[in-house]
Amino acid sequence: MMSLYRYSSADYPAKDRVAVMLDVYAAIERVDITLLDDEPPEGECSVRVLPNLSVMNTTCGANTISRRTRRHVGDGKDDFVLCIVTGGAIEFSRDGGEFERYGAGEAYLGRADRPSEHRLPKRSSFLDIVIPRALLEPATRDANETARFKIPATPELRLLQMYGEALTRDIGDVSPQTAARSATH
Repeated sequence: MMSLYRYSSADYPAKDRVAVMLDVYAAIERVDITLLDDEPPEGECSVRVLPNLSVMNTTCGANTISRRTRRHVGDGKDDFVLCIVTGGAIEFSRDGGEFERYGAGEAYLGRADRPSEHRLPKRSSFLDIVIPRALLEPATRDANETARFKIPATPELRLLQMYGEALTRDIGDVSPQTAARSATH
């Protein structure tokens, strides 16, 4: 069975949204969150958990900075995260380096075993596909090399984005075989 988890700021009073966002998003992503303005955060997040893989579709409604620090890196999580920007723009810094700007349709492969920082403006959205290192490395020529560069918008990336977005919708229960096949795709 494919589990689907959803969060919407609209489900909470404005005064509780910061705490809930920190409990939900920061816990899932294992990051520190800094809000850059005084407005109550708004946004939505849907997470589909598949065998050995998860897909998270997020819309940000607050100017935030998300940091995965050296403290977080010590958690042993060594997944790769393919982040496809689906709306607006995101700035991303790998391991304390320069920020790169990613627009809608572009992507990057992040590494959970390295510090990183994201600048997420209001009305930005993205699709994260979390892939265990043990599954991705044998299937690619050099995942570590790919993780150093911007992935440009292509029809193939758009197809993957559409598939991921479909998985984060409420499509009902599917068989374990279909869940496993979806993860393989």
